[in-house]
Amino acid sequence: MYEFAVTPAVTQIRRRGVEISEVAVGSLGAELELEPGDRIMRINGRVVRDYLDFRFQTGGETEFVIDVRKHDGEDWELNIERNEAEDFGLSFEQIVPRQCANECLFCFCKGNPETARPSLFVRDEDVRLSFLYGNYTTLTSITEDEMRRVIEQRLSPQYVSVHATDLDVRAYLLGVDKKRADITAKMQRLMNAGIEIHAQVVLCPEINDGEILHRTIYDLANFHPRVRSVAIVPLGLTRYLNDPRLTPVTPEFCRRTIEEVALMQRALRKRLGTTFAFLGDEIYLRAGRDAPSRKHYGDYPQIEDGIGMVRNFANQFDALMRRLTRRSVSEARPLGRAPFGTIMTGTLFAPVLRKLIDRTGFHRCAPSSQGRVCNYSARGFERRRTGNAGRNAL
Repeated sequence: MYEFAVTPAVTQIRRRGVEISEVAVGSLGAELELEPGDRIMRINGRVVRDYLDFRFQTGGETEFVIDVRKHDGEDWELNIERNEAEDFGLSFEQIVPRQCANECLFCFCKGNPETARPSLFVRDEDVRLSFLYGNYTTLTSITEDEMRRVIEQRLSPQYVSVHATDLDVRAYLLGVDKKRADITAKMQRLMNAGIEIHAQVVLCPEINDGEILHRTIYDLANFHPRVRSVAIVPLGLTRYLNDPRLTPVTPEFCRRTIEEVALMQRALRKRLGTTFAFLGDEIYLRAGRDAPSRKHYGDYPQIEDGIGMVRNFANQFDALMRRLTRRSVSEARPLGRAPFGTIMTGTLFAPVLRKLIDRTGFHRCAPSSQGRVCNYSARGFERRRTGNAGRNAL
């Protein structure tokens, strides 16, 4: 089902072209009698591998020769003229990810039970998904074809799992030899072509922390602004991932890491004008520390890696409460019986959520066997939802 990263994607496609999944009614695609199940094979003689190729090869063009393989096997050649802004109205099959060929010590897939859903075992290593969704790649197996594609199609930014700039340490963490672990030339080539990079470090105690982390951060900072940021997230261990080479992350380790990295962050803000090296929210939570301020995170360059999510949530929660308290008294009325509800959250985030809920006057969170359950009830008022006959409890 999946292509492995040790083989060139361009020669390992199971079916040529990209399959149309939907054609919008009244669109150019419908006018051309394209149908779901048809495959776009070539555009102006160039092979189409996926929908990114289709978007790139049709973008800004007004005249095309498109080779189509119909769902019944018949081949069509379409000569097309269109207005530059006219969309084809086509949707395509999803990209099938290329799978990683590394053997990372800390791979989260190893931490899943055997009964987990299959998608949790997909170890993708795909520069297309890095561009589209922010998935991380190690670049250890990127092919020349992929390198050219990233540069030609401007698949920027790319998210790269660096983990350590010390090659011995990086090779050890990824389970590969030093030659494959060395991506210096690849990163340099991408940066020289104007491709922006966001880096990641999965922090493993006693392996890539301390002086190794210090070196990694400053090595990457030397490439700023082409390397825009570094996300430092903690190793995650489960009862299914208990490799003796890995040391658990403790609250004390998190507190020490915060103190060490804070010194570098201050220096980097003075030098670069940005925090640059960001610690994952989990590190602050496990240390029992408050998340840094909104200013610390800038434009939240790696929020989907858990960098600044807690601060963003808290700020949005505060903004919501301010909006609600500004509502006129006429929009609220006393209740005979207060409505109630339940909020479930994980144990790590529960203290943060509890503080926010407590400020509203709702009941506090209580522990459960699976995490935290917050039973809350609104006290003394309700808010009407415009255009809805029901009531929206606060």
